[in-house]
This record gives sequence, C-alpha cells and structure tokens, in this order.
Amino acid sequence: MDTNPLPSLTSPPWSGRTKRSVALVAIAFVFFMALQLLQAWTIVIIAAIIAYLLHPVVDFFDAGVLFAIQRDGIRRSLAVALTFVLVILVFALFAILIIPPLVTQTEAFIADVPELADSVEEELQQSLNRPITVGDQTIVLWDELTSAFEQQGDEESSSFDVVTAIQQAATTLTNPALKIGTLAITLIFNIFFMIVIMFYLLKDGARFIDNLDDVTPVEYQGDVRRLIYELGRIWDAYLRGQILLGFVIGITTTIVTAALGLPQPLVLGLVAGLLEVVPNIGPIIASIPAILFALISESTTIPGLEGMPYALIVAATYTVIQQGEALFLVPRVMGRNLDLHPVVILIAVISGAALAGVLGILLAAPTVATLRLFATYIWGKLLDFDPFARMPSVDMPARRQSEPSLTSTRPRALTGQIVPEQSGEIIDDYER
Repeated sequence: MDTNPLPSLTSPPWSGRTKRSVALVAIAFVFFMALQLLQAWTIVIIAAIIAYLLHPVVDFFDAGVLFAIQRDGIRRSLAVALTFVLVILVFALFAILIIPPLVTQTEAFIADVPELADSVEEELQQSLNRPITVGDQTIVLWDELTSAFEQQGDEESSSFDVVTAIQQAATTLTNPALKIGTLAITLIFNIFFMIVIMFYLLKDGARFIDNLDDVTPVEYQGDVRRLIYELGRIWDAYLRGQILLGFVIGITTTIVTAALGLPQPLVLGLVAGLLEVVPNIGPIIASIPAILFALISESTTIPGLEGMPYALIVAATYTVIQQGEALFLVPRVMGRNLDLHPVVILIAVISGAALAGVLGILLAAPTVATLRLFATYIWGKLLDFDPFARMPSVDMPARRQSEPSLTSTRPRALTGQIVPEQSGEIIDDYER
C-alpha cells in the first residue's frame, strides 16, 4: 500500500493582474464556445423558457397538493410529473376542441390563396399598366416587369442540360425521404433532451440560484440577488405578458373578424395571436391577410360591403385593436419593466434574426432589456451611484420598496452585525 503523502502545492498565489487575465481569457473562451454551439443552446433556452413558465404550476402542486409528502426530493419530482400530465391533458383538450375547426378553416384558407393571388395580380396589373412619361420616353411598368421575367425564364431554359435534369430528378426522389427521416430522428432526440432538461430545471432550479449565491464573493451577494430579482421582473413580465397578450388579441381578432364577415376568422385570430410575439412588426403582418381577403370577398354579415371600402374598414379595425392593446393592455400586463423605444426594439429584432433566427426575433426585446440592466449596473458602479434608482423597475409594490441595497450585506457569522429584517424579508420573499 502506497503511504506516500500527496505532493503539496508549491506555486505562489496569483497576483491580481494574473487573476484578471485568466478570468478574461476564460470568459472569452466560454463566449466563443457558446457561439459555436448556438444550435445546441437553442434547445436549452427553449427548455428554460418553458420551465420558467411552468414553475408556478409546479410550486402549486408542491406546496398545495402534495404537502403531506415529507421528503422534499420525492415531493418535488411528483409535482413536476403532475405538471407534465396537466400540460399533456391541456394539449389533448386543445386538439379535440380547437384543431378540427382550425384544420377545416386552414384548408379553406389555403384553397383561397390562389384566388387571392390572382386578385392581387389583377389589381397590380391595373395599377402598373398605365403609361408613365419621363421626358421623351413613355414607360409601362407592367410590360417592363413582364419582359424582365420572360428573359430570366429564357436564360434558365437555355441552360437546360439532360444530365443536370436527371441528377435533379434523382435528388428530388431521394433527398425528401432522407431529410424526413433525419428530421424525425432529430426532432425525437431534441424533444427527449428538452423534457429531461425541463424536468431538472423544474426540480432543482432553486439550487442553481443558491449555488450562484454561494460562489459569489460576500461583498457582491446583495448585488447578485438584486440583479436576479430585476431579471425575474423583466422576463416574467415579457414571457407571461406575451402569452396573455397573444391569447387576448387572438380571441379579440377572431370575434371581430367574424363580426365583420371575413372568411376563416379562426385562422385570422390564430395568426394574430401567434404574431403578437413579434414586437411591432407582428401585428402589422397579421393584418395583411385580413385586408387582402376583404379586397376579394364580400362581407357575410354586412350586406353590400366589399372591395376597397371593406378593406379600409378591416384595416381601421386592426389599427384600433393594436392601439387599444398599446394604450391599455401592454402597460397593465408588462408595466414598465421593458420600457424600450420602438426603434430600439426594431433594431433588436433585426439583430436577433441575424444571430439566432426565429428564437432571436422572439427574445429580442427582453434580451435588450437584460443587456440594459447589466450595462446600467456597470455604469452605476463606475460612477458610484445606485444604478437601480434611475431604472423603470423602481416602481415596485410597497412591500418591495426596501429591496437589498447594493452595499455589502454580510452574514452575521462573518461580521457580528444584525442583518436588517426588511432586507431579509425581501430576500426570503424572492426565494419563495
């Protein structure tokens, strides 16, 4: 048996400069690897968002239904399992009650698309077929566009090759089957990993925050708790607010379009509700199908209403819904936790689309608000002022007015001082 003692460490302690250099290199490496594994992180982000939304349901089962079970780990695991069962039942109920009429109206919507395209083309042709005189030349825009497309088609047909056609036909026959099989396997694995990640986040999510608090230097523990609290306010307002807004706007649009006599109101309401998650741009895009339908159809509820007057009424109705949402719903649902200028949101949406696709578009607004939170904190520390005093989130309820200060709150065992009771109440309230 080897009784030799383990070698002792002989290196001297790192200097402050060495520690900072190593920390910066480590942060840069982690950031680089996160960018390289962005697709894998997408699954983690989606799982974290869903787990965050389901967290109150798990807490309800944990504290209100399964309180008789003494072992915390078993009780929490059962609460997560019951939450999953509840979600499956809700989706099954949705599939039974909503999907059949939705499928029917979607099929009718798809069947109306060719007629809609022909009508738009006819209207466009009538508008562009008028001659425009510029100096000594007369131009007909429709003829110019038609000739340009015909020339492009001739170029494509002139480069036709038999071998290329055979290769394309073979690819067309084989690729779909391979792609469908690969997508199915990938989807199954992604869903499996997502469920596993969600389970552990819902079961042990509080431990991650506790571990973060443990590894934070004592002088900054109060700062970290306040930052986590503010992050919770931002993401809670956005995620749950967007779900509520999408639900309300979807139902409202369905009722209003049905009252106006538009075809497929359920589909139009679903489109409006889903596109609500795209800031500023989504509601505008959602109104386009309804306006186009009004141009080519007659109202089923208001006799004689069709064409351009019908389209103007539909456009005005959508505008009223959007303005009502902006003036009354958004301030009450999201409060001032985001408080971003529309131009900033548009830039964030474009940047998010370039970096992370659809997920980047959906999370653009809260991500910018999160970056603003950290930037404000850093700026406040640089200039020695309370960064949260100038933020929109200071309008908190009365019982949260005495949030932990940014000065260090050391434990009693380290300082012998008494931690203020109000700060302790705030921290306990947040952890609950």
